Amino acid sequence: MNCPQLTRLMLVVATLILLTVACGPDGDPGTGNELAAELTITIGTADRPAEFEATLRCGTGADGTGYLADTAPAVCDFLRTSDDARLLLSVGPAPDRVCTEIYGGGEIADISGTLNGQTIDVAIDRANGCGIADWDLLEPVLVQPYDLGQNATADCSGATAPTDHPADQGDLPPAVAGLRTTLLNGAASCDLEGLAAIAVADGTNVSFGGDDEPAALWRDLESGGATPMADLVAVLQLTPGTMDLGQGTVFYVWPAVAALDDWNEATEEQRSELADLFGADALAGWDLFGDYIGYRVGITESGDWAFFVAGD
Repeated sequence: MNCPQLTRLMLVVATLILLTVACGPDGDPGTGNELAAELTITIGTADRPAEFEATLRCGTGADGTGYLADTAPAVCDFLRTSDDARLLLSVGPAPDRVCTEIYGGGEIADISGTLNGQTIDVAIDRANGCGIADWDLLEPVLVQPYDLGQNATADCSGATAPTDHPADQGDLPPAVAGLRTTLLNGAASCDLEGLAAIAVADGTNVSFGGDDEPAALWRDLESGGATPMADLVAVLQLTPGTMDLGQGTVFYVWPAVAALDDWNEATEEQRSELADLFGADALAGWDLFGDYIGYRVGITESGDWAFFVAGD
């Protein structure tokens, strides 16, 4: 073999080696030392689909937002060194795997973006043994599953609101009773989107400013320390009253004192209910103001959600 032929052969071999290192096994876009990633991760459940959100950028540096803001360098290092993680992200879970029927929970993680120039769009769940293993493999990129439940409790006051104050609801029309139960369960489970859908459909007044996005309003209030979901749970457990606006328009109102024309008409039983749920200090404040100014809920006789507002 002459020198030109040998030179060409060496170049071909060198090129094949570089391609093998660059592509990795089975189409894995990873490399031994280099990593370029632009990923968006959304994690949640069917009821709370965006409980955690983050972005991750790996390259000459490492940056993250959301729950990855403080751990981006470590996560980039993990992806750089884990062939299995990169392969799972690049090709997704194998559809023909044999998986144990072990349900790990309703968590779902959607990961999209690019990894070393390859488009990434993969969903990881914990519906069986394979999904649990995938989640465990990618845990540095994701979150520990129990964090979702803790985050729901931390972000929504309704999750920890007591539901053991079942006051006599009287003879409510079926449509009214049904909506009350739906609202109570929605607030206790922090289903802000479900409650917002009802509010939008019924034209519910959720603020004196006429906010058009109830879920966004409630999230803002909760993040600022207010407790609209806990208050919704609380007032719907009190005895209701009725408010007749004339011309056949009647609202069922929680609590009953919100339907009174004069705060001084509140009975001792009604005052005791308020004190049990909101505390003696809140009751004393309403006495000083001369009216109930907490949250109140109104439902029409036909079962429409009329209002959920606070104030006088």
